[in-house]
Amino acid sequence: MKFSLEYLQRDFYRKNKAIELEGLLSTQLLASLQEGIQDVSLEILPKNKISYSQKDYFSKGRDLWRMNAKIKKVVTNYGLAELVFQLSSEKPIRLAFDQLLPSLETSKDPSDYPSLYKKESVQKLSAIQDLLAVLIICVSGEGVVPDFANGDPFPSTPGNGVYVSPEYLIDFQKLYSRRNQIFFLIGYTKQRSQYFRVDEDPQGHELKKLGYVFGDRLNDSLHPILLR
Repeated sequence: MKFSLEYLQRDFYRKNKAIELEGLLSTQLLASLQEGIQDVSLEILPKNKISYSQKDYFSKGRDLWRMNAKIKKVVTNYGLAELVFQLSSEKPIRLAFDQLLPSLETSKDPSDYPSLYKKESVQKLSAIQDLLAVLIICVSGEGVVPDFANGDPFPSTPGNGVYVSPEYLIDFQKLYSRRNQIFFLIGYTKQRSQYFRVDEDPQGHELKKLGYVFGDRLNDSLHPILLR
């Protein structure tokens, strides 16, 4: 997989802080991601429940690349990281996180994840600082085209991807209108990125389980460099 962005595409991203790339993932890469998510879901979800909520999927859906080789193939893909460089003009590029993001269907209780019930930038929702971009991939389900001007960056078709800048304001309420879709996020950051306490990050304490403490720089073994 190799994409080369034209000047007009880079200029569109600069002005809108987001861009959708149709067919970003090849058929093979998309299938790998879909199969990996299906496989890992059997491992991460509670065994004592008959049905699962969006919160179940979201809360267990951070850094799935550590658990599954098929997902890792996508998350560490050189070509996807190369596009971050083309959009940001920054490298080296380090992997920050991945996150499974299901559409919102039933619960509208802000006590679940208060930070996801308001319009906010990805950087302000991340305990990992100095993000360069976040890639939002449509894993399954068809939806409307993104509406960047109104905070809806979610791609319309499986295999499509939207790169958003760290400053782009996402309205997560838009997920209610995408009830049959599942998305997968990949976060990219700078080489010397640090981990800080950010109360708005619903997964902010996950890195403590890996041995990080607030103020630590991300290291190569747990957050590899994807592009030098």
